[in-house]
Amino acid sequence: MIFQKKDLQGVVDICSTAISKSDSIPVLKNICFKKDGVYANNLFVGVYMELDTQGLDCLVPFDKFSVFVKGAKKDEIEIEIEDENLKLKSGRSKSTIAIEPSEDFPDFDSLLGEGRLSLPVNDSLLEGFITCLTFKAKKSVRTELTGIHVKDIVMFASDGNRIAEFTHNIDMGGNGLNISEYIIKTLMKVGSINTVEFDEQVVLFKTEGITVFGNLLDGDYPDMSMYFPKVKKFIKLPTTELKAGLKKVGDFAGEEFQEASCTVEFGDNTQIKYESSIAQISEVFNFGNKLPAGIYTLNPYHFAVLLDKCEQFAFISDPEDMLYAKSGAFRCVLNVKKES
Repeated sequence: MIFQKKDLQGVVDICSTAISKSDSIPVLKNICFKKDGVYANNLFVGVYMELDTQGLDCLVPFDKFSVFVKGAKKDEIEIEIEDENLKLKSGRSKSTIAIEPSEDFPDFDSLLGEGRLSLPVNDSLLEGFITCLTFKAKKSVRTELTGIHVKDIVMFASDGNRIAEFTHNIDMGGNGLNISEYIIKTLMKVGSINTVEFDEQVVLFKTEGITVFGNLLDGDYPDMSMYFPKVKKFIKLPTTELKAGLKKVGDFAGEEFQEASCTVEFGDNTQIKYESSIAQISEVFNFGNKLPAGIYTLNPYHFAVLLDKCEQFAFISDPEDMLYAKSGAFRCVLNVKKES
């Protein structure tokens, strides 16, 4: 059997997020080849890819298979089965991998069947997922906050300190779907969505030859739209200079700074000050135009994300201190503390 490396590389890339890293269910650490295509599932997210498997019907350990495919120097990979082994060859590279029967893999055919509500969608849905993913909770006692909530023509994400909203203009119905980060990260690898199917428990995203599926997150997502105030006047912040300033007082690009805080003082001169148990660093800027005066304590990581994504800003004090930012279909509010 001769396979094109690019086809197997695509399988490896997309299925990688659906391979279990736990030893509790060893069979889920395999990629499953069947006559109709390739399957992978780690119980958080599943992938089905149409592929002419040329009769290949077995379970293959993903880690060993992916190493060979990625390292193959030729455009073609030759595969044959001998006894209970998969023999791989590409140029001078060879590998033998022990395999198992495909019947040992859980049957997900019922999940991939019909009978669910089906809607045509476009890539604005995926754009919203990518935009909002940064704003979800990493961990929470409320499971729904670890994913993204899609309802009607908008989606929301929140970690308790900030709320993101993206308008995608695809009517997903009023009940709402809580989509897990595992599904979204797999969709990002796929890069496109044509159709979404769902019921009360399961959601499937489909594009040409690929289906990404998984269980919806439990929980009643709170109504986040009520936290966005009506704002008539926005200002434009010097985002490039402010991001450079944040970079100088500390590298806030990584998520490890999500619990940090810094002080930003706006006025004729703008000062960014970062204080921690080991350092006190500040940077002063003169932007040549007077910004609304005020001293705000906020999270530097969250502030840097907004500076990167948004064009218009407003500092709000009613009903509570917030930084409101927006750009196109995206808007966000961030909790801040204004010094009196």
